[in-house]
Amino acid sequence: MQSEFPSVPQEAFQSTGRRVFPPLYVQNARSRCCPPAYRGDIFCDAAPDDMKRSRRIGTVRFEEYAGGNLCVWALPDTSVKIKGRYAAFADIGGTSAQADYSVIRIIDRYPLLHGGAPEMAATWRGHLLPKYFAWVCAELAEF
Repeated sequence: MQSEFPSVPQEAFQSTGRRVFPPLYVQNARSRCCPPAYRGDIFCDAAPDDMKRSRRIGTVRFEEYAGGNLCVWALPDTSVKIKGRYAAFADIGGTSAQADYSVIRIIDRYPLLHGGAPEMAATWRGHLLPKYFAWVCAELAEF
């Protein structure tokens, strides 16, 4: 009854099969979600077509604007040099508006050094051809 005729949003989006995570765990995780501190996109000196001539991205900069594909919760912290501090994860999607989004997540692993949990630093989400998505992955990793 709850799946077919939900009375609240939680009932509408519940799983009808065996759940991987208990509902209380998911609800607790959602309670700590917050909007990003910045929204915009990243740009670099080189263009994707320069990949064949040069393997350098050049200077990468973040520009803030309302409709950007990049949500940033924490800008890169360069005050403490730690190798492998940030981890990037990419999931390629389709190119049409109806297709799945291509997504890149950047995680800050610094809190792990002190017994904490990793923190979300940034998320890029959009529709691009695979070769351009790879370029955005490289730009974001450089940033």
